[in-house]
Amino acid sequence: MDQNKLFMYVSQWNLKVGAPGLSLYTFDRETGAIDFVEQLSDSLSFGHSMVDQARNLLYLCNECDIFPEVPYNSGRVYCYRIDRDTGKLTLVNRKETCCSFTSYLNTDPDKKYLIVSNHSMPNFSTRLEKAADGSIRPVLQHQDAVVNLFRLNEDGSIGEMLDYVKHEGLYTSLLGKLTIAHPHSAMRSPSGKIFACCDKGDSHMHLYAIEKGRLKRLSRTLTDLPGSEPRHCAFHPEKPWLFINHEHTPEDQITLTVFRYGENGEMEKLHTFHGDLTGCKPVEEPRQQQGMAISPDGKFLYTQAHGYNRLIAMAIDQETGALTQIQAAPIEGTWPRSLNMSPDGKFLICCCLAGQITVYRVNSDGTLTDTGHRGFSRGSGGVSFFDPNK
Repeated sequence: MDQNKLFMYVSQWNLKVGAPGLSLYTFDRETGAIDFVEQLSDSLSFGHSMVDQARNLLYLCNECDIFPEVPYNSGRVYCYRIDRDTGKLTLVNRKETCCSFTSYLNTDPDKKYLIVSNHSMPNFSTRLEKAADGSIRPVLQHQDAVVNLFRLNEDGSIGEMLDYVKHEGLYTSLLGKLTIAHPHSAMRSPSGKIFACCDKGDSHMHLYAIEKGRLKRLSRTLTDLPGSEPRHCAFHPEKPWLFINHEHTPEDQITLTVFRYGENGEMEKLHTFHGDLTGCKPVEEPRQQQGMAISPDGKFLYTQAHGYNRLIAMAIDQETGALTQIQAAPIEGTWPRSLNMSPDGKFLICCCLAGQITVYRVNSDGTLTDTGHRGFSRGSGGVSFFDPNK
């Protein structure tokens, strides 16, 4: 295969304007050109994915609430073997997570464990209780929202579930809706010693460590206002800084927070950033942040302003971690969903649920230039890259 070409897997999520599936593209690392190769699946609703380059594996979250053959609500995690010549996939195995809407996965540095977050269902059911005085009251019940830990076998296949931690409680969002905990991410720190999990329900950042095959929650820290729904986070590759975006903030602001973190779970808020959307007319609802990406060198951060259809580009002060907006680039598409950097950081790939995939070149000053390269896979929700020449 051409030395400049990578395989690019586009996961497709089935919600509203989306459709389920998984698409295979090639990606030219020099020009940013993408070419559709094949539709690998058109039935499974895939969310976050990650590649194990050394073992030729692709891991995927099946972000759904129920399977007809499973008698309980659950998402799934999948492991596929990648054919280096064609990019095609062979199923290795899959595991139920026992919690709906599996949203994110990651491995430890030694590839012994798989940590998985589950957004869980937003629905409630009512159970009636009779008190001692004979009065009757309704009690709200809801599904557990959990972070799982699975064993990874020597061949990379997904083994048994070893542990889980529940995120609990009832909360009120900034939209005034009653909600529960919604674990949404599982980002690994550069050292690999801790994992960061944004919870969109309780508005806290949860830091975890894996100790002797068990999950240990190190800390739980409010990221912004209660109800702001932290969605994605990104570790700086060298500095002890953690960047967090929020799905909802007051008055449709684009708000990010910067924390200093410690390997024992300490969190100290350093900065709050508000994006400037002056002159950007809202084009659709809801108005919220979605995907986020950091450049490999840690100099620039990017977030999607859904509703305004803008990419907010920020420079990161390498002494303080403070953010400065340098661009609000237009997004061509409906419902921006995710951002992913190419492995070398030269390009930023923006995916929209309606199907549009746009490739931007990252300039030396961190600003973005639309390359004109496009793809279309309905439900586009994120990408992973595999280098067949490594």
